[in-house]
Amino acid sequence: MFYPIPVLSDVSTLFTRKSAAMKACLPRCFPVNRISWLVLGLVLANCIAGPASAQRQPDPPDYTAGDKPPAKGPHDWNMGPTGARGYFYAFRDQTTHARQWYISKVAQGSPADGQLEPGDVILGIGNNRFSHDARVELAQAIQQAQANRGGRLVLQRWRDGQTRMVSIRLQVMPDFSPTAPYDCEKSAMLLEAGAAALAAKGLARQNLPNHINALALLATGEEAYRPMVRDYARKLAERDLSQYQGLHSWEYAFNTLLLAEYYLATQDDRVLPAIRKQALEIARGQSRLGNWGHRFVRPELGRLGGYGSINSVSVTLATAMALARECGVDEPELDAAIQRSADFYRRYVNLGSIPYGDHPPNLQYGHDDNGKNSNAAIFFDLIGDKQATEYYRRTALAAINADREQGHTGNFFNILWALPGVQRCGPLATGGFLEEFGWYYDLARDHEHGYPYQGLPGTRRDSYQNWDCPGVFLLHLALPHQQLRILGKGEQTLPPMTAEEVEITLDAGRHNYPTMTPEQLTQALSSWSPIVRYEAAEELKRRKVAPTTDAARLVSAPEADQQLAGLNAAVIDKPQGQAIDPVFNAAAMMLSNGSMPVKVQAVRTLIAIDRERATPLLLSILAAYEPADNPVLTLTIVNELFPRNGKGDFQPLNLVEDRGLALAAARKVLDHEDARVIGHFVPSLKTLSDRELAQLMPDIVQRGATDTRGNFMFMMGARNGCLRIASEYRIEEAIEPLVELALYEGWGRSGALQQALPLLGSYGSAAAEYLPRLRETMQKEKDDRLKGLFDRTIQQISGDNNPPRSVTIAEFQRQAGLNTN
Repeated sequence: MFYPIPVLSDVSTLFTRKSAAMKACLPRCFPVNRISWLVLGLVLANCIAGPASAQRQPDPPDYTAGDKPPAKGPHDWNMGPTGARGYFYAFRDQTTHARQWYISKVAQGSPADGQLEPGDVILGIGNNRFSHDARVELAQAIQQAQANRGGRLVLQRWRDGQTRMVSIRLQVMPDFSPTAPYDCEKSAMLLEAGAAALAAKGLARQNLPNHINALALLATGEEAYRPMVRDYARKLAERDLSQYQGLHSWEYAFNTLLLAEYYLATQDDRVLPAIRKQALEIARGQSRLGNWGHRFVRPELGRLGGYGSINSVSVTLATAMALARECGVDEPELDAAIQRSADFYRRYVNLGSIPYGDHPPNLQYGHDDNGKNSNAAIFFDLIGDKQATEYYRRTALAAINADREQGHTGNFFNILWALPGVQRCGPLATGGFLEEFGWYYDLARDHEHGYPYQGLPGTRRDSYQNWDCPGVFLLHLALPHQQLRILGKGEQTLPPMTAEEVEITLDAGRHNYPTMTPEQLTQALSSWSPIVRYEAAEELKRRKVAPTTDAARLVSAPEADQQLAGLNAAVIDKPQGQAIDPVFNAAAMMLSNGSMPVKVQAVRTLIAIDRERATPLLLSILAAYEPADNPVLTLTIVNELFPRNGKGDFQPLNLVEDRGLALAAARKVLDHEDARVIGHFVPSLKTLSDRELAQLMPDIVQRGATDTRGNFMFMMGARNGCLRIASEYRIEEAIEPLVELALYEGWGRSGALQQALPLLGSYGSAAAEYLPRLRETMQKEKDDRLKGLFDRTIQQISGDNNPPRSVTIAEFQRQAGLNTN
C-alpha cells in the first residue's frame, strides 16, 4: 500500500526564496520506507533561515546550437492545447530567462501533429522572438490565437538549422471575462468539454485524485454525472478508514469532504452514517493544538507521532469537519474539535502564511504557502469568522504567479485551493486573479481537454507527476454553478470585494522588490500584507538604504499600518542617542495595547534599538504567558532575545535585578507548547547560579521527562537539552527519563539516542538497575553505530564501581541553600 508522505524532490533548490523545497509540505504517494529522506528534507526546510550564498545563474541553453535539455534537468511541460510537450530553461524554479522551447513529444492527431516533432525548437510567436519568458509568452499567444485570430497560432520553428513559420489550428474560444469564471463563455465551454472528457475516463480507482475528480463532476450540477458520482460516493461510504495502516489523514480529509458535499447536494442518506463516523474519528484524532499529522494522534503516545503536525492536510480536515456538522452531525466533541482548529489557525491572521506545522508564520515564502491560506479562507467562511475570512481571502487573492506556483514537493494543492479561496472575495476577484494567472490555465489544458499535472518549472519531477486530476481545474471552472459549499454555495460570511479592494489586494502580489525605489519600498512598509512589509524591509536592508520616513512620527501614529511602518523603519535605520526614547517608549506601549502584528514587530524593534533596556519588559511578557494565549508573541521574544546555543556576552536572564521575574519567565518558557522554542531557550539556563537552577530543577526535569504539546520535530532537542543540565548536577530524577529516551522508538530516534546514551552513561552504576532493558534493546538494534553506542554505555555503567554520588532534586535544593519544607 502506498500513502502520501512528503519528500524533497530537489534539495538543490532548498535555499531559494521561491524554491519548492522551502514550502510547506505536500503529501506524496510514496513508500513509507523512504521516511529517512523525508526527515532530512523537513529538518533542513524548517531549520535553515535565509537564502544560501549567491549562486551564479548559468547561461540559458541554446537548443539551436546543439544544447540539449539535461538528462537530470527539469521535466517537460504541456504546451497547452497544441498537443506538444517541451522543455524550457528554468533557474531556481523561475523561467524569466527562458527564450526557447525544445519539443519533446507531439501527440498523434493533435493540432501540432505534422507541424512540430521532437527536437524542434520554438523561438517565438509570429515574427517576434520570445523576449521575457517563453513559457508565459506561449500561453498568452495561445489565448490570443483562440480569442482573436480564428484559432491560428503562428510559431517560429527551428529545425535542422532552418527557421520557418508554422501555423497550428486551435479551437476558437473567447478569452476569460472580467468576472471569470462567472458570466464567462470560455469557462463554460471548458467546463463542459473537460467534464465530458473526465466522465469518459470514469472513476474506477478509489484514490485522492479521484475524490477530487468526483467533486468536480458533482460541482457541474449535471444530472448525467450524478449516477457516476453516487456510485463512487457510496463505495467510499463503505470503507472503514480506521483500518488503514498507512498515513491516512489525507484519505480521511478528502474522503469525508467528498461525502459531506455529496450529501449536502443530494440528501442521500446512504452516506450519512459514514460521514458521522469519519468526522468523529477525525475529531478524536486531533492534536491538543487543533491540527493533525500524516496520521492521527497515537493513543500510546497521547500525541501525534512522527515529527508532528502538517497543516496542508489539517486545514482540509478542519473543513471536512465543518461540512459534516452542516450535514447534521451534532456532537459536542465535533464542535470542540472545530473550535480548536479555528483557535489554532487564527493565530496566523495578519501575521503571514500558515506554515508547515506548529511553526512561526511564514513570511518569506509568499502570500499562500502551498494553498493553506486559500483553504483556510474556505474553512473560516464556513464557520462564520469574519476577521479570519477577510485576512485569508485577501492573501489567497494576492498569491499570484510565483507565490501560486511554489510548493514543497509540488504545487498540486496550491493550485487546487487557489480559486475556491479567491472566490470568497467575489467575481471581480476571480476575474482579476485569472487576468493575472489565467495563462497558467491555458498552458495546463491539453488538446483533449485534460489537465496533466504541470508541477514546478525547475524541478526534475515531484510528488504528483503521474496524478491524473483534471478535477482541480474543473472545480475552478464550476464556481458559477454553486453546487458545493467549498465553492461558495449558500450564504457567505463577507460581501464581495469592490473593484478598488481587488486592485489593492492584487497589487500586493505584483511587487518586484529589486526594481522598487526607496520611496516605494518605504510606502510598502505600511502595506496591509505582512508579506509585503517583510519583503520591503528585507530589500531595504539588502541595499543598506534607510527608509525615507520619520520612524518616531509613524510609531506614535494612531493607525496600525503607520505604526508597523515606523517600527520596521526603526529596525532598518536605528535611531541614536536621544532619538531612541520616543521610538522605544511608543513601541513599549504597543506591547500592551497594540494588535498582534504590531506587538510582534514591537518586540523586534525594541530588541534592535536597545535590547538591554527591552529585556525586563520582554521577560515580564514571558512570565505572564498562559497556554491559552497566542504563542506567536512569546515565540518571537525567545527567538529574537535569547542567543542561540546560549553563547555570547548578552545573557538576558542575568540582566534583570528582579530574579523572581527571570525565574518566572524561565518557567513559562519551559512549559511552552513549542519544542523548538524550548530547545532554543534551554542553553541560556546554564548562565544562572546554582541556587537559581535549584529552584528551576523540578521544571527542567519535568520538561526532560515529558513531551511538548507541539512542534515534535524538535522535541528530542528540547528534552535532551533539559536532561543535559540535570545530568551535569547528577540529578537522580533525570536517570529514568534518559533511559526512556535511550529506548525511544519514534521519529528522531537516532539523534535522541546519540544524545541520551552518553548522558546516561555519565551516571555510571547509579543507572545499573536499567542495564537489563538496555541490553535487551541493544540485542534488537540493527544499526551497528547505535549498537556500539549502547555497548559503550552499558560498559560504562556496569564497569563503574565507584561512581560520583547522585542527588535528588530535594537534596540539590538543600545544598543550594533553599528551604524545601
